[in-house]
Amino acid sequence: MRAVSIGSALMLCAALAAIPQASNRLAEIARAKALELDTPYVPPPGDPLVHHASGFAKTMCSAVFVTGLDIDFARENVGYFTAPYEKRAALGNLYLQDGVWDGAQILPEGYTAFVSTLAPAWAADHNPVYGGFFWINGDHQFPVDPEAYYMSGAGGQTVMIIPSHDLVVVRLRHFKGEQAGEGGFKKALALLMQATPARG
Repeated sequence: MRAVSIGSALMLCAALAAIPQASNRLAEIARAKALELDTPYVPPPGDPLVHHASGFAKTMCSAVFVTGLDIDFARENVGYFTAPYEKRAALGNLYLQDGVWDGAQILPEGYTAFVSTLAPAWAADHNPVYGGFFWINGDHQFPVDPEAYYMSGAGGQTVMIIPSHDLVVVRLRHFKGEQAGEGGFKKALALLMQATPARG
């Protein structure tokens, strides 16, 4: 089992190529890095999933009400801190392993087949893209096997399960630069399929 994170740097590079003021954006990133504290991260007490799930709301409120950012600017440029790559990859791996984690059946038996199978209403509409709460690659939108299925969130954030290659691919991104990012993501997936042998 392999979990692959396509780093935000790849998406950032693709997005920057589409932004005329890329040098200004790079200056903003350099400034932000200069202001980072050189201290180890200490997670808050309690259940981490609660903190991850509420992080975006807290971040947006801080961005608007504490720092005074314009709400439209904050909506386009801040956020998507609801769960880190490794948590999303773990969730994807749970589905990749047919709902089994550390030898225990966490999801009901057959649930991964349910979520990754074309829903009857979508089949009737001849639109093979949605299963049971998951998107599926039945229309070959992505250059991976049609049996791949994925969770898709705001701004195109994706957790893609590719059983044929025993892979989970996690992508985080923002709405800004979405078109350039989509092309970069598809190119990265095509390269990943070439580089990773199919499950034997």
